[in-house]
Amino acid sequence: MIQLNNIQKSYYQQGKRVPIIRSVSLNVDRGEIYCVIGKSGAGKSTLLRCVNQLVSIDKGNVEVDGTRIDDLSKSELRDFRKRIGVIFQHFNLLESKTVWGNVALPLQLLGYSTQAIEERVAPLLDLVDLTAHKDQTPSQLSGGQKQRVAIARALATNPDVLLCDEPTSALDPESTQSIIQLLKKINREMQLTLLWITHEMDVVKAVADRVGVMHAGELVEEGSVEALFVKPKEAITRRLTLSSLHADLPEIVQETLQDQPGPDLSLVARLLFTGEATHKPILTELYDELHVTVNILQANLDHVGHAVMGFVLCQFIGEPELVKQALVYLRERNVMIEEIGYA
Repeated sequence: MIQLNNIQKSYYQQGKRVPIIRSVSLNVDRGEIYCVIGKSGAGKSTLLRCVNQLVSIDKGNVEVDGTRIDDLSKSELRDFRKRIGVIFQHFNLLESKTVWGNVALPLQLLGYSTQAIEERVAPLLDLVDLTAHKDQTPSQLSGGQKQRVAIARALATNPDVLLCDEPTSALDPESTQSIIQLLKKINREMQLTLLWITHEMDVVKAVADRVGVMHAGELVEEGSVEALFVKPKEAITRRLTLSSLHADLPEIVQETLQDQPGPDLSLVARLLFTGEATHKPILTELYDELHVTVNILQANLDHVGHAVMGFVLCQFIGEPELVKQALVYLRERNVMIEEIGYA
């Protein structure tokens, strides 16, 4: 549905060329939610704007549903953009217009009749649960409600694609979950393709079918959400996934952590349980069989993409040879282990 081929984009600052996008290629399948994640300045939002040519590209090409939109004339591009809805971080609503007026505006600008606008706007307001607020202005709405107006406006022209530029980052946690559920519903029921930019791995875990990781203008890694958690290939991916697990070492452990084993030191490790391993008492069975104690420092069971994963931060307490056997025991049961150090 969306195909970016070798996209390059640079800006000039004080006469010096500054690359923003460095030869990025990706494909988003029809009906898919594809998230692009990265830290601020990675080039995510610039890449998104290349899709509908709000930002022109220096090299490469952009295809949407088989159409090379970077080759379109200005008039052809204006017409094609009706098929691409955009949701922004900060809503971009007109304070002078009501909820109804903001949603109707794209249709008015395109010359739709009053009846056609009525027939399109009314069900959209019902979809985003704002029918009762249709006569209110944005200043009378909460942040979550404002984003719902923006979503309805983006859907007004009946697009095939939604470009979502950090649509939840300005919202409180409750509103974030509400918007996530709404956009997943829209994706599912309307079969829209979503390209979603975010810096929040918690959002990726909740919505993405696939995810691409951007760093310094490059797409450094992509795959399913589950794959990026289970076997991240790049350091930036690893940092992003770990930050979303809230599994940092306790300060008292960090202060005593050593690289090598020693007297009175125990192995500190992160364990990742997937599939059937999340439903079995593996650590209890480990103690019963090998008498190695697993001191749990932190633990969490989380939904990641379409899977359930268990994360445990722990210490292995026992004779060194038995601890080695314990690691083999866990790996034989498809538990992934990251050995962090000794404390």
